[in-house]
Amino acid sequence: MKNSIFILFYLIILCGVFVSTTSSATTKILVEQPISCLASGYDVFIKNEGATSVDVGKIFSWSVPFSRSLGSVILDKPLQPGRFPPLIGALGSSYLEDGKLCIVSFFNE
Repeated sequence: MKNSIFILFYLIILCGVFVSTTSSATTKILVEQPISCLASGYDVFIKNEGATSVDVGKIFSWSVPFSRSLGSVILDKPLQPGRFPPLIGALGSSYLEDGKLCIVSFFNE
């Protein structure tokens, strides 16, 4: 009996989460594209490692665990393959002498 109640409760919660995530108008779609991120000095560099450019309007979210910094930026021009424009001053007052890896992902707007 306890197991039946637990299973029923679990299914109700699971269905509620599924409905709330699929019905949201602001759901972001993760885009699969090889990109990398490096933090150095006060800046963050996001590099397009893919063979095609990343279109205008993509939202990049980045974080640097070492300095506990994070942010996001919307591309205002295409990011060409092999290019890595700096996000100047993105780390605020955190200065990193050696390049530190950061975590980056991007979404459709």
